[in-house]
Amino acid sequence: MGEDHAVHGPGHPATLIARHNLAASYSNAGRIQDALDLSERVLADRERLLGPGHPATLIARHNLARAREATAAVQQPDTATPPTAPDPQPPSDTSE
Repeated sequence: MGEDHAVHGPGHPATLIARHNLAASYSNAGRIQDALDLSERVLADRERLLGPGHPATLIARHNLARAREATAAVQQPDTATPPTAPDPQPPSDTSE
């Protein structure tokens, strides 16, 4: 991404695509907050440069929603899986 940014500038389509892909990579790597932060910036730039109805802007909006869902899932405890009970102790052999 650094090369695209340096060569093309922050508003160039190639730079926006690189930042978009980096946000997806952050999400896939479990760096949810980084993905969320970058996704918000990418969406703002795409809305400003391309307009709110442009297909690339709509994709960025969708990806931001997914990043927000991932953040919420990480912050909420999993209620679907009940806590596991401790393993029962085997009976002690006192016959000796």
